Amino acid sequence: MPDIFQHTDYRIFLREWFEEAKKTQSFLSYRYLGQKVGVDPGYLVKVFQGARHLSEDCIPAVQKAVGLDSRQAAYFYELVLFTKARGDRAIRERFQKLMALRDLQIHDLAREQYRFWLSWKHTAVRLLIALEDFQEDWAKLAARLTPAVSVQDVRESVLLLEELGMIRKRSEDGVWELQDDFISTGDKWKDLAAREFQRQALQLGLESLERHQKEDRAISTLSLTIPHAELPALKEISRQFRSQVMRWASAQTEPDSVYQLNLQIFPLALPGNRQ
Repeated sequence: MPDIFQHTDYRIFLREWFEEAKKTQSFLSYRYLGQKVGVDPGYLVKVFQGARHLSEDCIPAVQKAVGLDSRQAAYFYELVLFTKARGDRAIRERFQKLMALRDLQIHDLAREQYRFWLSWKHTAVRLLIALEDFQEDWAKLAARLTPAVSVQDVRESVLLLEELGMIRKRSEDGVWELQDDFISTGDKWKDLAAREFQRQALQLGLESLERHQKEDRAISTLSLTIPHAELPALKEISRQFRSQVMRWASAQTEPDSVYQLNLQIFPLALPGNRQ
């Protein structure tokens, strides 16, 4: 069974469990599992694909079908609620409960970073503030983001960024401004919050195929053969590429958009006339 304590999305855990369990349980199918947990097989497929969520009512049946012990079951329950959570406060509270079940203390995860990396919107809002003079027009800021977020989400992001010292409001005109140029997790990505941000970024890249026009994105893949021993060299090439892109971006004089780059390039915010 995959290690559930290394997951930030219960649907990915279920998908990995399903594929592994089928190797030893040839009878296992979506129809069989759906009957066991009381969920329509077609809907269950969408859950495993990340397009839908389980209801809380069927969680006990899923826990039993997967064969989770009491601690794993408790983590799975909180993981479902965490994956479904919306809004910075709810996400933060659920994340703290996950950490407690993993026997980790929040202060060990660099408090100044984990709250920031729990949601992609904090990154997007922070960079938008760097692009234009922003005072208190929450709706205008929310309208720039893609995918759409609520005005309350934007307000929570701004207040979080202020609390963490990433932005400040100028006393002379009330305009928000950055306190630094770049935020990076470095190469470690060792805590659960950082992995959650990576998951969200990858999911946004997938959704961009349908959400954005072709001229607003660049998503490509590359399959290649290399000796496994040369993987560190490939990672170093990737690191150098990121550094080159960051230097290039910092040299731009009139930025008007926020993009996410995973070797997938897609917008998090577009100019007002492109919405």
